[in-house]
Amino acid sequence: GSYAVVWSVKSDSEKALKIGREDDLSDRESRMLGKISPHENVIRLYEAFAWNRRTVMVVDVMDIDLFTLRREYDFDRFDVCRQLVAGIGHIHSCGVIHCDIKPENVLARFDEASKKWIIKLCDFGGASAAGGTDICDYGQTVAYRSPEMIVGDSKAIQPPVDMWSYAAIVFEIFTENVLFDPYDSKYYSARSTASYESSLRSNAEQLALMEELLGKFPKKFTKKHREYFNARGRIKNLGDIKKIN
Repeated sequence: GSYAVVWSVKSDSEKALKIGREDDLSDRESRMLGKISPHENVIRLYEAFAWNRRTVMVVDVMDIDLFTLRREYDFDRFDVCRQLVAGIGHIHSCGVIHCDIKPENVLARFDEASKKWIIKLCDFGGASAAGGTDICDYGQTVAYRSPEMIVGDSKAIQPPVDMWSYAAIVFEIFTENVLFDPYDSKYYSARSTASYESSLRSNAEQLALMEELLGKFPKKFTKKHREYFNARGRIKNLGDIKKIN
């Protein structure tokens, strides 16, 4: 991944080592996982330590991510969604908001005994504590962000932002399409965030995809975020957006 590499442990078939990039000694992920009691649908942290200017975590070993599972394997879609929402509900009960739920951050392992896929929520490097006491400003993946996360409302980092991401994944699992795909835009690249202006533009385009499907945003929301909306509650520089029937 972008921030760490994961190795399976030869002497223990049940565990893996997640080794951070050099000079990255952030303890956010281990700190957040430390708040979460063990659950069958959440990756488990057994130990964390610093080594050679890196952070190392001992975690559950898994096979593939949900992105790969969806594309390459047959599986019980309802069961996978049930397991994922169970994991999300558990971390919320422990006071942790994941903030970056996406297919790549959901891991799967095939259990030979039950002949089914076991799902675990992983990668808590961008997670935050509920209540605003320990907020992470790490950028989340555009396609799965709620409107509140897109506009950067840190006070809105609550369980609903994870449920928005979960709903987007459910849609993707059953339709094999991304619900709000930023790469569909004709006006910007999803990675075009080299400047503040291009970041505003890409976020506005993502809001437009949502408005197309769901209709206009509530007045309270548009008034609060004038960097994206004009006085009439319309997304700036995009004109009128018609709702899809």
